[in-house]
Amino acid sequence: MKTYLALGDSMSIDDYTGVAGGGAVNQLFGKIGQQWHLDDRTRDGCRMREVPLDGRGELITLTIGGNDLLWN
Repeated sequence: MKTYLALGDSMSIDDYTGVAGGGAVNQLFGKIGQQWHLDDRTRDGCRMREVPLDGRGELITLTIGGNDLLWN
């Protein structure tokens, strides 16, 4: 089984879409097939320095930067 590792901030989560499964991570995971395992480490407010460095995956997405701009 391949792993899809999702890292990042609120651009990837479902919370702001108003639809269960409507976030970028869940939409992509729904399209890549059942032979994948999702390791979703995205969260609201995440900044670059908080991205975990211990994850592994055959497919890795990183959506981050907006919160870094807001804080800096």
